[in-house]
Amino acid sequence: MNKKLITISIITLLQLAAVFAYIFIIADTDKQENKNHINYDESFSQADSEYYVYFYAENCEGCNSISDKIKEYVELKTTPIYFVKMDDEYNVNAWYNWNNHCRNNDIEIGSIDKSGNIVFYSGESMEKYQNGTIKNKFGQVIDFEILIADEDYIRKNSNALLGKVYAHNDTFEIDLLNTKEKDIKIPGIPLMLHIVDGKVTEYLYDLEINEFLASNLGE
Repeated sequence: MNKKLITISIITLLQLAAVFAYIFIIADTDKQENKNHINYDESFSQADSEYYVYFYAENCEGCNSISDKIKEYVELKTTPIYFVKMDDEYNVNAWYNWNNHCRNNDIEIGSIDKSGNIVFYSGESMEKYQNGTIKNKFGQVIDFEILIADEDYIRKNSNALLGKVYAHNDTFEIDLLNTKEKDIKIPGIPLMLHIVDGKVTEYLYDLEINEFLASNLGE
């Protein structure tokens, strides 16, 4: 066999070795990711005494923006993360019902006059709902948004009347720190629960997760 053929054969073998190594790494990664994927109702029943549960979906822009940091954290840290994919059919049962929330918590506070101006009812005002003093039953300060009811809003709040003005309660009515596995509800994603000895000790939502990852990854 001449030297040229030997060289080609060696290069081919090296290329094949690289391909098989890549396939092994991908397969191992997929195996690990599948191992750490759970359903929402398994969030409190993992064997570890301390871990995080991360709720996400493939079509979630906020989730995709931190996916690389999540993977880096998994590789570098010893506290495990379990993943709940909220666009899986089984896990849709865990979504918080924002339509019910709107119907039960949004407040009609005014109407629109012929000139298109907001006329607030007696005792109501813009400032009343934007000064950060109104709290829900869990002691959380409620974020309000002042909305004029249109068709899109009425689809969320079937009690609303077209053209009326509403203080939309944008703070979920869930006590995540005292939630139980049987009644867990997820108001939005990305969301991460820190669970120690079967209890939620902390929850991080949206940008808070990015801050958590940045501080733990030394950024």
